[in-house]
Amino acid sequence: MKLPDIVNAALQTFGLGSSGLTKYDQNFLQQVMGEKALVGFDSIGRTNPLYQMVGNDATYLSPEQQKLRQRLVGQFGRANSYFATKAASLPLNLWTRGTDGKPKQEPYDAPLLDLLWQPNPMTSYSTFMWQISSFWHGEGTVPIWANRLDSGPNKGRPQELWILPPPCVKPMGGGYMEPVTSYRYTPDPAKPNEYIDLDPSELLFLKNGALPGEARGTSTAQSAYREVTTDKSTSDAQNSLMQHGGPPGIISFPPDKDTAITLSAPTIFDIRNRFDTRYSGPENRGKIPIVTEKVEFVSTGATAVDLAILELRMANFREVCGWFGFSSVLLGDMEASTDNNYQNARKAFYTDALVPYANSNAGELSRWLCPLFGYKPKQAWLEVDTSGIPELQEDKKAETERIMSMYLLPIERRVEMLGETPDPAFKGYLIPAGLQYFKNAQELSESLTDEGQKLLGRYNEYPGVSAE
Repeated sequence: MKLPDIVNAALQTFGLGSSGLTKYDQNFLQQVMGEKALVGFDSIGRTNPLYQMVGNDATYLSPEQQKLRQRLVGQFGRANSYFATKAASLPLNLWTRGTDGKPKQEPYDAPLLDLLWQPNPMTSYSTFMWQISSFWHGEGTVPIWANRLDSGPNKGRPQELWILPPPCVKPMGGGYMEPVTSYRYTPDPAKPNEYIDLDPSELLFLKNGALPGEARGTSTAQSAYREVTTDKSTSDAQNSLMQHGGPPGIISFPPDKDTAITLSAPTIFDIRNRFDTRYSGPENRGKIPIVTEKVEFVSTGATAVDLAILELRMANFREVCGWFGFSSVLLGDMEASTDNNYQNARKAFYTDALVPYANSNAGELSRWLCPLFGYKPKQAWLEVDTSGIPELQEDKKAETERIMSMYLLPIERRVEMLGETPDPAFKGYLIPAGLQYFKNAQELSESLTDEGQKLLGRYNEYPGVSAE
């Protein structure tokens, strides 16, 4: 049944109807199309609605997506953007276990990696991973749907991966120790009777910090609710002070000898008008005022309230960054920044936050995708490639030196511990040439030269710590 236009507009106003244009938006849409920009308000008061132009129509984003976008602003949005950008730059490698039980890295053009390289025609790997991270922190839940082939030799294999809007996907059935029976996808929440039930094997439901039995995860935005609220409050307070605060300074005229300088109301108005028109604003920056009388200017500067708000905002920003697992130094906190702690902060960010996050999601992707590509359980897995992170290479160097100094292990075993493939022609033990085996000190003493005997004697005669 087609509702009258006035009723449709009223339902949208109260959030009871599907978002869309009404006939009352014709002037607004003409303005948008004419100026090629989003300006003004529509008929029910929505400011600058986001839309996609399709012919002469416009489609609004769903209200739930607008809520997520509202979260990803300010200090939280800045921290999320940094984390998601770094997460999107971490590649994944595919490993399988061979018949000999040893892990083997698969080529980069393996079908599973090829799918991740371009999950769907509209998304690249980096964009896909950026979106997963943003939903992870902004919504707490990331539903990923696999569009699988229905027939042919690769029947059941995913050909596309799509991230579905988290509020539109609901787990059905299941319990504390029972798997979910299906996932209900409702494309338009305003039409709850129009839905699609998806098989659990077709959808990966990533959850951030979910406890056993919880159907959804908890977003970082929800966990950091106090800090996010403080950011908005301090920002609003600072804007209010800038708009309604006092004057930047005071102009005064020193007395002429003992006679005070008095100005008439028209003179005061004229002075203010000249400063406003000739020396205020960016277009007058750099102009030099010229006066013929002695004039003094006292700058009032920032008030104690201004400074307190700035300090509170910076302290709150450090708390927000802490929720993402990295230091505010990485986002320009100059007060706490030095060359040394900046490098330490970058290394700590990768080791304590980013790599554990990426490994956690790589494990979930492995559990879901590997069986869909025909791999047996526990015989294939995705692993984060950290070889391109400069901050972690120093640790790799130390680990390499430690492994290569294990002289009691054969060389091929040490190469495997480094994650490399041993050379079949290079086997055996690698021992420093300067090392020689002796059964006891007597045998050592007999083999030494005269000079060596002297050195050994000095060692045996060393008095150590005096009893006195």
